[in-house]
Amino acid sequence: MILRRTLFSIVSAVAEGQITVAAELAQDTNDRHQLTPMLAKTEEMLAAIGHDEEIGVCLADAGYWDTDALEAIVERGQRLIVNPDTANPRRPHAATPHPRAPKIEGVRLVMHETLASDEGRALYATRRELAETVFGQTKVTRRADSFLRRGLDACQSEWRLICATHNLLKLWRQPAATGVTAGSRLTTGPTHADRRRTNRGVHTAPTGQYGRFCDSLSSS
Repeated sequence: MILRRTLFSIVSAVAEGQITVAAELAQDTNDRHQLTPMLAKTEEMLAAIGHDEEIGVCLADAGYWDTDALEAIVERGQRLIVNPDTANPRRPHAATPHPRAPKIEGVRLVMHETLASDEGRALYATRRELAETVFGQTKVTRRADSFLRRGLDACQSEWRLICATHNLLKLWRQPAATGVTAGSRLTTGPTHADRRRTNRGVHTAPTGQYGRFCDSLSSS
């Protein structure tokens, strides 16, 4: 999700029912190193709410590809589907492979084979319905397209508040929301503008009152 005046990378783990189970901000230039910490954060949050079932499958796009990290995750028994292909499908492929192109072996070969199967393609296709929809609802429907506060800690609190209210809306609209075992998808988008979104029909509390509420949420 791209927000105005980007400063941070937004990373969320989204489960079945489009429920956000972990929400973090990062300051890395790319997403390669975000998958492992987000899986750990997701497991921590599930344990905190007393959810004993393991994550069924983790889905992530090509931006999270880190061979060493993926191999470590697979070795510990976590089912994982990450798109290994960063090429633009609309761009014609060269007749001969690039000499620096990564070899199709190890975990990269496993992911290619998984996505070539009917089950793998069907599972990976649900990524669009999970995380992409959540980010679209947050940015477009709810108009939460910028942060009101400054600094990593303050914006982290605000991002978690946005995700918490998203979950409350989902639970209110769907009392029988599904569980959180089917899989988490991690996504990024950036963010930050020091302005109030009182226009376009969006009302926010005054900065001071809102800031104190975010700080109390962060420390709780």
